[in-house]
Amino acid sequence: MASLLNPIYGVKEGLGFWISRLSAIGTTIVVGAMMFVALSAMLLGPHFGRELEHVLGVSHTFRMLWTTLRWVLAVICTLASIAALYHLGVSRQPTLRQQLPGSVFALVIWIVTSAVMGLYFRRFAYINAMYGMLTSVIILAVWLQITTVAILLVHRAECAG
Repeated sequence: MASLLNPIYGVKEGLGFWISRLSAIGTTIVVGAMMFVALSAMLLGPHFGRELEHVLGVSHTFRMLWTTLRWVLAVICTLASIAALYHLGVSRQPTLRQQLPGSVFALVIWIVTSAVMGLYFRRFAYINAMYGMLTSVIILAVWLQITTVAILLVHRAECAG
């Protein structure tokens, strides 16, 4: 990621090979952990609170709050992971004030493209077994590309501004 973000800032790669690799591994672990929490909250679904209340005896209030809490947790972890990419992925350290608008915009782009991709998978992916599977792979690749471009272009706009 640093090899992509350093030219945007106009910063030359100042770290050695091993330090930049360790930094990349650390960034991957940090961002991966936050995205794991965000995706887990979304995948557990709204019924997770009811199951916790039934099995572990957590309060009824937690069950009622879980439906909102899982969205808040997912958004916060996703914003934090995008901000971590902006902060850890470049040799020059931008401030949180510079990172936040771009992180929010990249999150909005990611949510919109994810919703469109989910709509496609729910409605059109199974029309024809062979073509549905092939187009699903293409749609996934396009979604990954749009997500990457949103993160990098917004980061570029922050650097210019």
